Amino acid sequence: TATNVLAVTKYRMTVTPAIEFDTVEPRENWFQSWFPYLRWIPTSSEKLKDAEEKFIDFIKVPSEGFYVNVGKITGDDDCKIWTRKFQRPGLKDENKIPLVMIHGMGAGLAMFALNIDSLAQDRVVFAIDLPGFGRSSRPDFSSDPEEVERQYVTCIEEWRKQVGLEKMNILGHSFGGFLSALYTMQYQDRLHKTILADPWGMVDRPADIVQRMNVSCGVRTVFSIVKHFN
Repeated sequence: TATNVLAVTKYRMTVTPAIEFDTVEPRENWFQSWFPYLRWIPTSSEKLKDAEEKFIDFIKVPSEGFYVNVGKITGDDDCKIWTRKFQRPGLKDENKIPLVMIHGMGAGLAMFALNIDSLAQDRVVFAIDLPGFGRSSRPDFSSDPEEVERQYVTCIEEWRKQVGLEKMNILGHSFGGFLSALYTMQYQDRLHKTILADPWGMVDRPADIVQRMNVSCGVRTVFSIVKHFN
């Protein structure tokens, strides 16, 4: 169920975001639910949760995990971003502008486990799983590169609004750095500082990639089937 939260601090706006504590993401698609034993990488939302908690156990600063519903970004289904808020006991929200950490490709918020304690000494730290990664929703992103960039930037901005941050520092690693740079170019007024840690992006897909890789029609057909197994 959703809990309405009213937040008013020095660095926050008055908002009533829907913060969800009992949601489970990512949800299985129809193929995974019908044929669970055909996955070529056996995983589940529960295994993702267990793996994250093993990393979180190394962090001394207490944290609270919840989903932030950022709405219908790519289609009919709501996109929900898994979020952890790290806050040292006795530290007030308004002490310093919060830090928001965004991970890179193929990772999740737990990759920052060894950095959180030092960064959360004097401020609140948020870490998120980008949509499509970790414990967040699996939206059906566009195949158009510019549209995907817009969708991800919208996700970050809607997350900020729903959490209620008027100003934030943003730290992005790798692919998260690329997205942080894109966000900064569009929403500079919402940021105090942007920190890019080994940022990178991706070039456009070559139009002749299939011919260059010499991928046969049979291989493409098989891949279009087995991709549903994971």
